[in-house]
Amino acid sequence: MSVVIVVSFKPDPTHRDELIAAIDRAARVFHTEHGCERFTLSANDQRIVLIEKWADQQALQAHQGTTRLHELFAEIDGMVIGNPDIQILTPHSLGEAPQGVL
Repeated sequence: MSVVIVVSFKPDPTHRDELIAAIDRAARVFHTEHGCERFTLSANDQRIVLIEKWADQQALQAHQGTTRLHELFAEIDGMVIGNPDIQILTPHSLGEAPQGVL
């Protein structure tokens, strides 16, 4: 069963663009990982939100153990205010249209 992760960061305004660039560089690697179905970023001036979708719990666990993920955490240290809010979710389909499925 797929696993959805929602990560919300409050960026330090002086490092916002640098933070987005660091996540973009890492995402290019994450997109090649087995089981990565989505790894996206949306943002406004106050918040950066990552939405990830992994094929299953095993794929997520493998991702969580990667060197690149740990490198990203080290790279963005000091670029965010406080701790990120991380939610691990199970997707549920709505309706019958593709728009209701993540």
